[in-house]
Amino acid sequence: MDHAGTDHAARLLALETALRRSEARLAETQRIARVGSWELDPVADSFIGSAEAFRLLGLGSDERARPIAELRHVLAMEERPVFDRFLRRARAFRPARFSREFRIVGDAPRTVVFTGELARVDDGARAVWTGTVQDVTEAVASREQIRTLAYFDPLTGLPNRLQFVEQVRVALANARRNDRRVALMMVDLDHFKRINDSLGHGAGDEVLRVVGNRLQHAVRDYDVVLRDRASNGESTVARMGGDEFLLAIGDLEQGEHAATVARRLLEALSAPVPLADGPHEVSASVGISVFPEDGESFEVLLKHADVALYQAKDTGRNAYAFYDRRMSEAALQRLALESSLRHAVANRQLTVVLQPKVDGASGALLGGEALLRWHDPVMGNVPPSVFIALAERIGLATELARFGFTVVAELLAGWRRQGLPVLPIAINVSPQVFRDPSAADLFARIVADAGVEPWMVELEITETALIDEPERAEQVFERLRSLGFRIALDDFGTGFSSLSHLRRFRLDALKIDRAFVRELQANSRDAAIVRAIVELADSLGLVAIAEGVEHDAQRRLLLSLGCSAMQGYLFGTPASPEEFTARLRALACR
Repeated sequence: MDHAGTDHAARLLALETALRRSEARLAETQRIARVGSWELDPVADSFIGSAEAFRLLGLGSDERARPIAELRHVLAMEERPVFDRFLRRARAFRPARFSREFRIVGDAPRTVVFTGELARVDDGARAVWTGTVQDVTEAVASREQIRTLAYFDPLTGLPNRLQFVEQVRVALANARRNDRRVALMMVDLDHFKRINDSLGHGAGDEVLRVVGNRLQHAVRDYDVVLRDRASNGESTVARMGGDEFLLAIGDLEQGEHAATVARRLLEALSAPVPLADGPHEVSASVGISVFPEDGESFEVLLKHADVALYQAKDTGRNAYAFYDRRMSEAALQRLALESSLRHAVANRQLTVVLQPKVDGASGALLGGEALLRWHDPVMGNVPPSVFIALAERIGLATELARFGFTVVAELLAGWRRQGLPVLPIAINVSPQVFRDPSAADLFARIVADAGVEPWMVELEITETALIDEPERAEQVFERLRSLGFRIALDDFGTGFSSLSHLRRFRLDALKIDRAFVRELQANSRDAAIVRAIVELADSLGLVAIAEGVEHDAQRRLLLSLGCSAMQGYLFGTPASPEEFTARLRALACR
């Protein structure tokens, strides 16, 4: 071979080597980028791709041309009609560009993006698709995760408020066009805070998951408004937050039909929820507003469902209520009352009056009972029966007790500094406080900060505190006793009055309810009951105190029945701290 031929062969070899190197680099680049190239010829029924394209599509490593049916076979079933449309475009010689995600099935399912362009070849005699395929599985998973976080509640898996609002607005638009109704329902669990406080947030979370699942199963197919975007299933239930859930019932002829769904919801929640420490009862209240009668926007319907929810709770809970326009005025008054009470408690704008407890035989002052009073600048005097019940409903019971304890402790400390007799003062404590494990230590800190002993403060409780969650109440009870506080059972004889309570809970006093004292002279049965209570108290080493003594005849009869400790208007109306202090000062001067 001559020199020129040798040079030519060397150049060809170098070009071939460079080409193989370039192809290897391209293949490696495609592998790293997870991008492959391909060509699809519908007329020749062939699909040609790079090694990376075949790998991404699950077609093996052989780069030979494949029948188009092999490519179609690896596409998810629901993707194949779209793929067929692309083939029809090619056969019809309609040049176009496209970019679309396809799901690939097989041993390694993934999502890929086909990007292609339809072009004429062979002088326009036929058309082929050419383009790239890229693996976007991780990006799609991240996108789905972001969408899930944006549209679904992570605890229950239910749609969240954002998704609910979007779908309900669509439902309202459909109802507007078709002259139909949509019912918006707000579901709130009754006394859910007790579960969190007594069993912990883990148990509370499990209750919410169970409730969400039960609500979903309680609605029937035709109750559907919402659509679960992840599974293309259907659901009317969303979690608003906390222990509140939302439902939307669409395509109703009459709003009253939502009552059927509400009853079904309450029934579904009536079965105990199994938790680690055993089954627990759960109930809920439901407020309902109806489009268009109660509002034409989601915001107005939600506000009115909330108003109806409060009405359902006021009727005794475990109930449902439809919105009534008259409720709005009552709701505004209630909200104003709640706001004023919160402000009054936070700024110590409540007051305390003291009703004396006396020895009915000698008239000696034995102590007093602290009673809370509230005078609002706008509403005037608000009865204790109203604001105390309100405080319990909105979670201010412990704050009220804190306020009362603080005032009483400061009064006791002031009497001690003035050298006056320090007599025990009782204060009523809501049953809710006995569900708060930190209450005993809170009260101990208050009296310690004031520099007085716990025995100077007597807690008066009702039997409800003993019956509702007795195990938890017993823990708080024993803690209070160990700290030195005295405890009296108020309104004895009018509640359950189980003797097992007296055996289980160590008390210091029984207060005979005023209902027995009122009819004491006219009703021999009441006299017999009072005698029995006094004898029971004596046998247990407790003090029996008669409430509501208003006449001297009642005083004398009580003494004959063995009861000497009394309180009531006969011995003085509830007095201001200054008036009670003056009485102590007069007592000290004797």
